[in-house]
Amino acid sequence: KGIQAEFNGVISDSKVVEGTAVTQGMEMFTLESTEDVSVEISVSKYDYAVLKEGQKATIEMGDSTYEGTLTKINRVAIPNAEGTPMIGAVVEIDNPDENIFIGVEAKVTVHAAEANAVPVVPVEAVNIGKSGSFCYVLRDGVIEKQDVETGISSDTKVEITSGLEVGDQVIPDIGNLEEGSPAQAMPEDGSEGAA
Repeated sequence: KGIQAEFNGVISDSKVVEGTAVTQGMEMFTLESTEDVSVEISVSKYDYAVLKEGQKATIEMGDSTYEGTLTKINRVAIPNAEGTPMIGAVVEIDNPDENIFIGVEAKVTVHAAEANAVPVVPVEAVNIGKSGSFCYVLRDGVIEKQDVETGISSDTKVEITSGLEVGDQVIPDIGNLEEGSPAQAMPEDGSEGAA
C-alpha cells in the first residue's frame, strides 16, 4: 500500500534510494507540509518591541503575495554574522498554495504599527551600533555622529522620536569619509557650486 501522510506536502530530503533495504524505525525521507507553511524572520533588538503575536503580515515570494500572521517571537537574541543581536520570529502563511517553494527566501512586511505626521529619515540613514541607533549629520561643515531614538519603520523610512531637530542635515551614506571630516551639502539637483 505504500506510505500515506496525514497532510499534503513535498519530500525535501531522502535517506534511501531505489533498492535499499529498510528497517523498522529507519528514517527514509523528510516530508514538508505545503498546508502549514511559515517564514522565519529576524529583527533588530531595537525594533522587536513593536512586534506582537497575532499581528498581520504580507509575504512576497517570487511573483506571489500571501497574507500571514505573526505566531511566535523568540525570547533569546542571537548575533548575526556582523555580531548584531537579532530576534527571531515566525510568520505563518494564512493562504498557502501550489506556488510556494519550501526553503526559498521571502520578503516579509509585518503590519506592526502606524504613525502619521511624524519626523522620518531614509532607512539607510540610520545605523545601529552596540550602544544603539545613530545617524551622521552635517553641522557647521563637519560630519558628526548623532545618537537617535527610533520609532516604527517601513521598508524606506524610519521614525525618529528623539536626537534630531528640524533642519538637521542627515547624511544617508558618508562613503569613505568619517566622523569629523569636513563636508558640504550638495543640492539635490546637482547644480554648480556643490562639493
